[in-house]
Amino acid sequence: MSSHKYSLTELKNLQEDDELDLSASGIQEFPNAIVQLPRLTKLDLSSNAITFLPESFCKMTKLIRLDFGSCQLHHLPDGIGLLTSLQHLNLYNNQIEDLPLSFANLKSLKWLDLKKNPLNSKLAAIAGNCGTDAECKQAAKQVVDVYMGEQKKAIDSLKAQEAKHKAKVQKAQEEERMKKNQEKKEKAAAKKEKDAKQQRETVNAASHKNNHSQQPKSQKKEPHPKKNEQKKTEQPRGFFRKLFGFVWSCVFYLTIVVATSSTVAIALDCKGLGSPIPGTAPLCKDLTLMATGNKPSAAFVKNTRAAYGSVLQGYHNQVKPHVAPVQAAVSKKWKQFAKSDVGGKVEKIAMNIHAWIVDKWVKIQRFVQQTWNNVAAWWKKNGQKQFGPALEGFVLGVKMVFQVVADALRSVGALLVHFFARAKTFFVAFADGGFNAAMNTLNH
Repeated sequence: MSSHKYSLTELKNLQEDDELDLSASGIQEFPNAIVQLPRLTKLDLSSNAITFLPESFCKMTKLIRLDFGSCQLHHLPDGIGLLTSLQHLNLYNNQIEDLPLSFANLKSLKWLDLKKNPLNSKLAAIAGNCGTDAECKQAAKQVVDVYMGEQKKAIDSLKAQEAKHKAKVQKAQEEERMKKNQEKKEKAAAKKEKDAKQQRETVNAASHKNNHSQQPKSQKKEPHPKKNEQKKTEQPRGFFRKLFGFVWSCVFYLTIVVATSSTVAIALDCKGLGSPIPGTAPLCKDLTLMATGNKPSAAFVKNTRAAYGSVLQGYHNQVKPHVAPVQAAVSKKWKQFAKSDVGGKVEKIAMNIHAWIVDKWVKIQRFVQQTWNNVAAWWKKNGQKQFGPALEGFVLGVKMVFQVVADALRSVGALLVHFFARAKTFFVAFADGGFNAAMNTLNH
């Protein structure tokens, strides 16, 4: 059952002065019309099924008190730091694991409750229990000043390391470029020397031309040994090698086409375009989280497998009516062929090959499973302690790079939209009033 979509008029009727209480209202999605209430300073959305807050929520910079207790939030928006007037924040009993870096900008925050959230161990230790009002006030100060300060230091350190690495890469590239230039000069000098040598040999050959012309006509030149050897060593490519190469190429390109078409179909379905595909909603939700630089759900791999499996099943259902008659005809011919002496031998060989492939495949699966279990046990026992911080730093760096790329793409998109809007205005004015009218649009 879908939740009620509050209109701006309904929200204004529910608002009392600068307060709005929508607690325990069965809301599943954040009512976007709330951001159009400019006087709102106190907002209560506790005890609802809200899982996601849009970036537009961060425009409510006058908020002083905010309550999202007992909701299902997985993360806070990256722009939460814009709520600089916020003093009281209740996030009790949600699904939050970490806080965005902009949380460090909430310098006015005096009260914070993060109990009953799957926080990372470091944040959980700093946030404390928040059992009393004093503990909640202490949690706000510790999280903003201590935890977020350390997070910013870690990011700055990572940026410095990346800058240092970039400088090393640039230096190595410059050295490689200089090395290639030197090799190019050496090759040019060697070529020049070779050309001079060939020119001298040509002159010598011309001087001895008369002596060679006096040789008996019956004398014949022996065939070049290297050419004969090359002809002897060259062998035509076998039929089975050609057949295997053809089959491999077909399978390879078919796999690429199917994977690409499946990805496009899922992307269109997530955007609400094309034909709806059952089972893709969880993956679309994970992709939305990843597009905003956040961590997908724990079932991301399962959701991906289910979405692609649904698409491939649809392809199979479409192809099956056309393939079934061919399969039946081939099966009938094969049964007739297998009854002959040659066919029986071929069938026996095919069965042996099939048994060998199945045996090897089972052994490979067991080996991979055993290796995976060993790696998982090692990671749980020693690996996480040794490489856990490095892995967290790497993931943090990837998130930062992804966010930079996303911001750049958004800026480029906005620039293109502005350009096409101006172009449209120019050509409309040109069609209506001529070239002068079109040029006047460029001055506005």
